[in-house]
Amino acid sequence: IYAGDELFGSLSFCSTQPGDVRRFSAHECEVLELMAKSLGRSIYEDQLRRERTRLTVELARQAQQDPLTGLANRMQFAKHLESALAKATQKAGTLAVAFLDLDRFKQVNDTLGHTTGDEVLRQVAARLQAEMGPDQSVARVGGDEFTILFAGNPSCGSMAGTVQRLLDAVRAPFPAEETEMF
Repeated sequence: IYAGDELFGSLSFCSTQPGDVRRFSAHECEVLELMAKSLGRSIYEDQLRRERTRLTVELARQAQQDPLTGLANRMQFAKHLESALAKATQKAGTLAVAFLDLDRFKQVNDTLGHTTGDEVLRQVAARLQAEMGPDQSVARVGGDEFTILFAGNPSCGSMAGTVQRLLDAVRAPFPAEETEMF
């Protein structure tokens, strides 16, 4: 049985009578060959369908997620913002958006390389996520740019406190190549 071009398995038949040896006729061999081809085609099509489904799910995830940090990307953030705006408008509530840009990040890439820069971005993302509350979300919307959405009627005091925690988390040193960056 072939599934596509790959050998998947084989069909075998045996008699329930001891010592019973029988040869298949040409017609029976054709029927068995058709059965094997049909089974192989069904298995192959099932494998293709599963792979298509897996790829569709993966593409949907990639379309909404930054591949480097795992955070929501710009498109997903726009959807979150649109939804939060609709809820806030409907309930006469409030929301806020903060924008965070890393200073001198280009120098990190230029002097230490993109691998180190990518690691810094992953660490920033992890630090930001660690400070997020239930009505807050963070997204990477550009190279070294992040946005934070404060939904659910944030008070100025709670928002200011969260922003300060975010800034403190990002201001802490980042270990990189036997040194620390700030």
